[in-house]
Amino acid sequence: TAIFVLSAISPTNLEKAIRNISITLKIGGKVLLRDYYAGDHAQLRFGEAHKLGENYHARSDGTLSKFFTQEELVQAFEKNGIFRCERVKLQQKTIENQKRKLKMDRQWIDVVFIKVKHIDVIESLEQAQKKQDIRKIEIKDEKSEDQNVRNKEECDDTPLVEDDFGSFFDIPL
Repeated sequence: TAIFVLSAISPTNLEKAIRNISITLKIGGKVLLRDYYAGDHAQLRFGEAHKLGENYHARSDGTLSKFFTQEELVQAFEKNGIFRCERVKLQQKTIENQKRKLKMDRQWIDVVFIKVKHIDVIESLEQAQKKQDIRKIEIKDEKSEDQNVRNKEECDDTPLVEDDFGSFFDIPL
């Protein structure tokens, strides 16, 4: 369930957020989503100074507000073939502030997406690990030659013993 969550995420991080959602679900799992719809009264109250992009604004407290269209949300979730849109419903309600005699047309979108395909989480993790390993290698390069020489000298006299799984470990006898 994501109730007015995605609208607070930067559009540059939206794909990553959807990917993270998909990791937590099994195939057949559903995402129940409600978020701001383009043209909502809250969007109309933002001035040009708060506009960051198309239907994208910064509130005065620094939080973000994205007002989605149906096409944007469906495209974002279906982009990689991981999710399929099961149901979309635009909700509209006129709210009246009787004291101020003000009518506000509020709009939000309810969407149900179903996970239809796994993403290759292992591949993503391996890519992240490779980046991390490269950083470790760069840091250790200065010390690696001396350490390798010391390790070789310490291990030369140690016999290898086969364990139950067929691999070898250095175990002093």
